Amino acid sequence: MGFAKGHAKVGGRKKGTPNKQELPLARALREAREKTEREVAADPNCDAHSLLRMVYLDTTLPIEVRIDAAKAAIGYELPKLNAIDARIDAVSHPEGAVDLVLRERQLLGRTFGLGKPRPRKGH
Repeated sequence: MGFAKGHAKVGGRKKGTPNKQELPLARALREAREKTEREVAADPNCDAHSLLRMVYLDTTLPIEVRIDAAKAAIGYELPKLNAIDARIDAVSHPEGAVDLVLRERQLLGRTFGLGKPRPRKGH
């Protein structure tokens, strides 16, 4: 059985202690922060977007840090895509459906070398 309710914690990691996987990333974040602070201090005209670009273009940083910076910066670099309505209007063709399929097969055959299309019966 376990301890009684309200029992004090014994052993294990102390609260707030990072695990082994967090240590390299935390160290890299601290180093990136320090490096960036030095570069920003040297350039008083540095804006938020420039700062994000510096981080995601720095190949010495871990990929996780660079990806986070790129995610934050992309909204300033590329316009967001809007959803569009797809409308397909009925178009009347003088050819029938069978003729259209035959013509499509011929074009595909010529374009991709898919062999010769089968001729229609009766032609």
